[in-house]
Formats: sequence, C-alpha cells, structure tokens
Amino acid sequence: MEKPSGRSSRRIFFNCLKTVAFLIWATCPILLLTLAIGMEYQTVIEMKWFISIAITGFIFFSIYWIWNYYKRHTTQTIQKIKIKDFGIAIGLFLLLRIVAVIGTLLNQYFTGNTMTIIVVKYQVEIGNHIFKINAEDFETAPIIIASHGLKCEIVDEKPFD
Repeated sequence: MEKPSGRSSRRIFFNCLKTVAFLIWATCPILLLTLAIGMEYQTVIEMKWFISIAITGFIFFSIYWIWNYYKRHTTQTIQKIKIKDFGIAIGLFLLLRIVAVIGTLLNQYFTGNTMTIIVVKYQVEIGNHIFKINAEDFETAPIIIASHGLKCEIVDEKPFD
C-alpha cells in the first residue's frame, strides 16, 4: 500500500496546536487590559504603573518575537519600511480623527449639545456604566449605575401588594 504524499497527521496536529497557542498569546494583551481596567479602583498607583509597564513590555516582546519568527521561517524577501509608510499611517490616523471630530460636530449641530440624552438624563459620570434591568409587568425598568459600588433606583418597594 502506498503512503499518501504530503503532510503527516502528526505535523498537521502540531501546526494546529501552534495556531491555537498563537491565538491565545495574541489575545493575552486584550485580556490583561480588560482585567486592569476592571480592577482600576481597587489598585494602588504603584501597582497600576507596574501593570501598565508589564503589559507594554509583553506587547513589545510579542512583536519582537513574532517578527523574528517570521523572518526565520519565511522565504519571502522582507521590504524595508520607508518614510512613505509612516506617512500613510499618520495620514490614516488624521483621517480617522477628522471623521470623529466631524461626527461630534454633527451630533452637536443636530441635537444642540455634545452630550447624549442618556448621559444627561441619568447624569452619568466618566468611568461609570449603565445597566438596564427589564422586570416583567413594569412599564419603566429601573436603571443601575455602577461606579465604585452599585447604586440602584427602587421603582416600587412592594410591587406585588
């Protein structure tokens, strides 16, 4: 019996394992940033600095490691980065900033203010989040605003009386 040509199942398995490991590695900075933001109010300033430097170091190390891995394992010629490439990146950044500013100005023009209705109505401060709870058989749902702790507006203390 003739053995089929091509990759062996063992090599395919290890390539799949490497891909899964790379995807986990690539999502680590996002996970670490989310955890750091979630624990912001419970963390002392020195620890915030340490976490920020550690996440930044992890990202730079990852870029350096992946770039070296790519250079070692690719057969393509690597192009040099030119000033034109930086110009394109800066131009794209400026274009997106202009779109954001124009969107804010249009919001202000059509609504009359820069703040959204929800932010004004519920007096949301920076860093707070709005969670909406829909209770059955109630016309208006209570709104919970999470800050350092949870605050709740009680619509009806005895709804079933």
